[in-house]
Amino acid sequence: MTVVIQVPQLVEFVLSNPKFFPGLHTTSQPRTSTGLQNLDPQRQLQAIWNAMSDYLREVLESGKGVRIDHIGAFAFEPVVAPYGNPKNFRSSALQLRPCFLPDGGFKATLPRYAGKEETPLRGGSIYQQGINMIYLNKVPIAAGLFLKTQVVADGISALFKAVKDLSSRGYNLDLDFKFCRWQIIDGDLKVSLIWVFSRSSNKFIDQTKFSPSLVREAQKDARQWPTRDASANPLPTLAQALADKTDPSKPPQPISATWKNPNVSKAMTGLIKRPDSPKIDSVRQRTLQLGIMSLDLNSCQPKKVSKCSKKENEKQQETHVEATAEETSTTDDVKTGA
Repeated sequence: MTVVIQVPQLVEFVLSNPKFFPGLHTTSQPRTSTGLQNLDPQRQLQAIWNAMSDYLREVLESGKGVRIDHIGAFAFEPVVAPYGNPKNFRSSALQLRPCFLPDGGFKATLPRYAGKEETPLRGGSIYQQGINMIYLNKVPIAAGLFLKTQVVADGISALFKAVKDLSSRGYNLDLDFKFCRWQIIDGDLKVSLIWVFSRSSNKFIDQTKFSPSLVREAQKDARQWPTRDASANPLPTLAQALADKTDPSKPPQPISATWKNPNVSKAMTGLIKRPDSPKIDSVRQRTLQLGIMSLDLNSCQPKKVSKCSKKENEKQQETHVEATAEETSTTDDVKTGA
């Protein structure tokens, strides 16, 4: 029976070998918000993996590709026919699908990987622009998890380093990214991405819910790509057209404007609800005070009275009784004399 390593086992492997995968992820790190409790290292790494998967999906849905250091890139490719040319190469019927391109170092750990990506033989026009690629940004992931950026960077680097290490030693892996699945079986990599981008609806169609024939029907009514007659200004990039963020008749934003506009990740802002830190801190302080009071009450013990003190107390009581008896006798004498 072959052992298949999944994400929980991958996290356990990373944490059990801190010498080979060093970093801040090996210990529990404080959160950037005092209203959240610290996570143990295993849950911390699992949360980093889940948040990274959500962020990758959001970036791909916006029409951009993502480059991950020392592992590969998620990008898009046109669907290629068996004879080598892309299907429906006309701009009015563009059909794209996400793909994963492994890095050269990652390919070296996959001895049975064919390494033949489907690329169109026809080059196309020189005026066409490709998919915008970005690097995997750890800052929004760290902000969504309320962790420091270096913790997330070390965790992601260690996880993918462990994937390469296990793959080079012949282990089988089945890693779930929520939007795709990596299966490394017997030195071969299979990436199952279930989306196909439809220009008719400007959305990604899930092939597990819709049949391929329905996808082809959606391509027949695809919108026209913007032509040079639509505007004398430069055309928007393919990524902007995929995301449907710009009007084809308007020029794209200049590069200088991208630094002025905030780029907030919706997936990360809604990942964890921001806690009410002052209220939670006050509740914690009250709980600590109650704990201290209970310790004080438990530490109170009845005082032990020695034998000497007992005798002294008895003598004091006897003298007190005699004094009270004398006072009563004198008062009686005074009354009788009167």
